[in-house]
Amino acid sequence: MQPIARPEWTRVALCRTRPDDWWDTGDDGNRLAILLCRRACPVLGECAAGDDQPCGVVRAGVAYSDRGRPLPMCPCGRPVTRRRPGSDLCLVCAPPAVEIRLPS
Repeated sequence: MQPIARPEWTRVALCRTRPDDWWDTGDDGNRLAILLCRRACPVLGECAAGDDQPCGVVRAGVAYSDRGRPLPMCPCGRPVTRRRPGSDLCLVCAPPAVEIRLPS
């Protein structure tokens, strides 16, 4: 089996030296992956142009759903992969949906 041919620019991409899982949407490392891409990667433009159908991954600082749609971002920096009813926050930041009964 031959190795996958990668574009030359990927040799200097910051993602090459970090855990692969960080770039799978929903991983705990997404916040760091997105931050590295957006603020420090020297090949951000090439990466954005290099994948025409990203699904379930972080590419060029954008997290994509399994259907290839860009995901909204929580103020904490994580992609919002699922929402609790009435919340636009990620599951880590959203308050739990529990009923609290106060004594009468």
